[in-house]
Amino acid sequence: MHVAITMGMTLEQVREQFDIPRLLAFNQYCEKFPPLHVLVAAYFGYPKEKPKAEADEEDMVKLMAQFAQVAR
Repeated sequence: MHVAITMGMTLEQVREQFDIPRLLAFNQYCEKFPPLHVLVAAYFGYPKEKPKAEADEEDMVKLMAQFAQVAR
């Protein structure tokens, strides 16, 4: 979705025109030269979402704590 928004393309166009190597190269380019909407969001302090892995770990800790309480 990010590629479509950044490039002004539809999702179908992205699927047709971007293969994995091209997508990886595009992502590396965007890391070095962020798109304007990313720069503007950063300027205004728009928070990034926390990575999914951290959220999953927190959820797992809560779930394990619940199981520990039930097992007692």
